[in-house]
This record gives sequence, structure tokens and C-alpha cells, in this order.
Amino acid sequence: MRHRVRGAVAALALTVLVGAPAPRAAAAPPKPAGNKPYAVTYDVTDLLRKPGHTGYARVEDVIKLIVTSVDPESWNKTGDSTLEEINGTRLVVTTEAARHAQLEELLAAARRRIDLRVDFKSELFEIERKVYEKEFKDKLKDGKAAVVEDKVVEELRTRGTRLKDAAARAGEGETATVFSLRRAFTYVEKPAVPPAPAVRGTGLTGLRVSATASVTGDRRFVRLKVTNRVTELVAIKKRTDPDNGAEGEVEVPDLAESSATFNVTSGDGETILMPVSLADGKDKDRVRLLLVRPTITIEEEEKERKKKAP
Repeated sequence: MRHRVRGAVAALALTVLVGAPAPRAAAAPPKPAGNKPYAVTYDVTDLLRKPGHTGYARVEDVIKLIVTSVDPESWNKTGDSTLEEINGTRLVVTTEAARHAQLEELLAAARRRIDLRVDFKSELFEIERKVYEKEFKDKLKDGKAAVVEDKVVEELRTRGTRLKDAAARAGEGETATVFSLRRAFTYVEKPAVPPAPAVRGTGLTGLRVSATASVTGDRRFVRLKVTNRVTELVAIKKRTDPDNGAEGEVEVPDLAESSATFNVTSGDGETILMPVSLADGKDKDRVRLLLVRPTITIEEEEKERKKKAP
């Protein structure tokens, strides 16, 4: 498979392999003098997403990164840069030396970013509302979420009841479900038509907290865009099945859905406190609080640590 982004000047027959280790015996041919375009083959296999690893979903995403970041005008019909995609993992780029240097820096930066992942550990607690009002409410920013000190975490663990814990992982720029506590229900989606039984639909109610993670350039902080979604089953209503007339009734769930989105930044390994609702009508005298601790992991460092572990 070949995918081409082309300019006006033909590529010279000079290819250098970049992005994957080359055999030691193979010496790279010299670059042409001046500003003449020349071809370099970039292996981007390691930039593409694999199970358990972060990365770009498609090679087209890598191509877009290149042509929109490195002198975008040079890739159009009147430009002098060309790009060919081969077999989904290699990009043959023909351009002048200065742009190749920019491209190498761009791919190196992309590799540093996908080398990161954010691991989340979450704990859900329930406490008395009067304790929340006195001890924890003023710790929150705008009543939504805030980074808290370890002593606040320990106080919550002492005064509250832990309901559930969870773990999740997100790559740089990816969205993960950091906590979810939902209950399934069924309803009649299609009535029974003998000899076939009724077809039952399914739904979920409860809480789902998702977060999109972004690590700062110094790899010390995590910026999170958090969304809390709550779905509540108000009632299951019945109506006549339009396809069967009086032959039977179907059930229609009446759902109440709400969501709140906010941004919060925490240091690596710091704990975020946020109030949540489970939409079960039990929030009157008690409050649910979620602790979320995001930790930055650099995959290469993690691999080295595992190699050295006994």
C-alpha cells in the first residue's frame, strides 16, 4: 500500500533509514550539497498504537502531524516536498536538509510523548453530610475538585466508608474511564410473538467518571479534563408496539441524565478530591467523595526498572 503527498520537484534516488536501528555495517550515504531535496525513509512503526501501549491510531495521523507541522506550504502542488507511505509503517520523505532536520525533531518529540502513560488509582468513599460540610467542603475548588494533601486523604479514610476502588490507564492525550459504578436493568424492547419470546433490551444507570490526560513538557504535572456522568432510571413506561398494534406492549425507559465537566491539574502522584453522585436517591444525609491519584509512567524507564528488579 502506498500513500503519496507530493510537491513539484522530483525525488532524488537517495534513501536513509531513520527511526529504526540500522545495521552497524550499513553507512548512511552523504547528503547532497546545497538545498537540493533528497529522500529519507522514516520508520514510524513505534509511533503506532499497539495493545497495551500508547501511540497514534493510524499512520494517516502521523502523516497529518508531519505535513501540518513542517512547512505546510511545501507539500502542496507548487511545493518541493513529497511524502510516500509504504505498507503502513514507513514514510519516504523527499525534501531539503533543513526540513528533514525539523522532521527528525518533530518525530523525536512525538516519541517522547507516546513514551508516557498516566495510571489512575481511584477510591470511592461515603461520609455523613455534616462531616463533609465541616471537614471537606472548603477543600474543593468551586465545589467540583481540587488537589489535596495527604492528611486530607487520611482524614477521609478515617472518617468515611470506602465503597469501591478502581484502576485505569490512559496514554498521552487519551481518555480513560477512571471510575465507574453502574447497575444494569432490562425492559421489553419487543413484545412476545408466539412462538418467539419477548426481546429484552438492557440499560445501565449510575456513575461514570472519565478523564482526558495531558502531561506537561517537563513531565511533572498531569492536566485532566474530567467528566462526571450520572444516569438515573426514573421509570419504565409502557406503550403499544407500533409494529404489532394491539398484539403487545413495549417498555420505554425514562432516563434522567446529567454531566459536569471541569479541568484540574495535579502533580505526579498527587491526589484529587471530587464529590460525586450515584443517582440512587441516597445523597440526602450522606455524601460520596472520589479520590483520584494520577501517576506518570515513562515506559522506557519502567522497562529498565523491571530488568533490574530481582
